Amino acid sequence: MSYKRAHLTTTYKNFHHCTYVVREFEADEYRKVGIDDLLIIPADARLKNGDPIQGFMSTFFWIIENTPEDVICICDDDILDYHYRSDKDRNVNNTYDDYKDRIEDEIVRQAQCLVDLRLGLCCTHPLLTPYAFVKEFDIIGAPGSTRIVNKSCFKAKSSVKDPACSDVDMVLQELLSNRIILRSSYFVTRTLPNLKTEGGTANSQSIQDYLHIAMKNKWGKYYEYDEKRSVSKIKVKR
Repeated sequence: MSYKRAHLTTTYKNFHHCTYVVREFEADEYRKVGIDDLLIIPADARLKNGDPIQGFMSTFFWIIENTPEDVICICDDDILDYHYRSDKDRNVNNTYDDYKDRIEDEIVRQAQCLVDLRLGLCCTHPLLTPYAFVKEFDIIGAPGSTRIVNKSCFKAKSSVKDPACSDVDMVLQELLSNRIILRSSYFVTRTLPNLKTEGGTANSQSIQDYLHIAMKNKWGKYYEYDEKRSVSKIKVKR
């Protein structure tokens, strides 16, 4: 997914095959910088529930509804590189000549795990730092910049009427319906710094505060936000 960042986007450099999902009015801007593999959201596009496409989550669900694959990988547009992480950090892109093959193989592996386990969602851990690694996969937790959706088992819904609609809300919905998700802690990403003046999904502080209040009102004790580290925390026990 990308919005108004044709000149900044980096994710395509990690893959052999990468389709960019962009608004109709900015498709030519992406073509100008050499990004031709586009899935274009029409100006009048709506979700099946009638909601307009007007933000991160409605775009996410539009992709799910308008792609033919049974399992899809949806990435942010600002991924610089992927890393293997355990007690040490290893940059996949800098370590291996065949890094694109390795990255795609890891995503296919995780997608197959979703299918085998009949789960709806897999994602990367949002933190790159080695101390965040405990085990290969978590079964709860806030998502990072790469998300894999197994459509037949994915239960989360999007609604513009829900002020808590967000990727963390999506995870909590999946935990409610499917009990667990898969979150990769061994295979994570490094992304561009938050660019508040550009496109993307960065919001003003007041909007972020409103979202955290809405999430707390909706999910109560199962959601917390660490203001010091700017990290959402899912407090579900499994």
